[in-house]
Amino acid sequence: MDTLRVQRELEQLHMRRHQLLILCHAPRVSVLPRLAKQLHFPLISLSLSLSEALLECPHSRQPRVAGMLVERLVSGCGETVVGLHRIELLFLPRLQLDPLRLLEQLSRNKMLVVTWPGHYKGGQLVYAEPWHPEYRRYIETDARIITFEESREEHDEVSRLDSI
Repeated sequence: MDTLRVQRELEQLHMRRHQLLILCHAPRVSVLPRLAKQLHFPLISLSLSLSEALLECPHSRQPRVAGMLVERLVSGCGETVVGLHRIELLFLPRLQLDPLRLLEQLSRNKMLVVTWPGHYKGGQLVYAEPWHPEYRRYIETDARIITFEESREEHDEVSRLDSI
């Protein structure tokens, strides 16, 4: 993994409106926990933390408070850089969130490094399959995107940086 490349991206993010770095990788590759440890920033398992907070809310209120709860989780970290992984709960239709727009909004105040649980291909950031109720496809974002692909022969991670 190219930790230095990610670190350089983080150093340049502060000049952008949205300070959002999205990492796309194969499901078996776990990049963000290692990066957070090496670059010394906190890592939030978002689905776990958000689901625990939502347990205290009636189902009818969850769509109204879900975004606020995510904002509290992120702003509660004292660091300027925060890692978010396992974000799948954001795509749950009953929460009525727009996951990428929420992450962009939050990245105005904190630098976010996010593991995207889908893929990035052909200039499109995608989550799930088109027939799935959680399906999302984004063509435009101000985020920086790094894709990590696992080499079949050597099982090494290869990175590519894209900006939509």
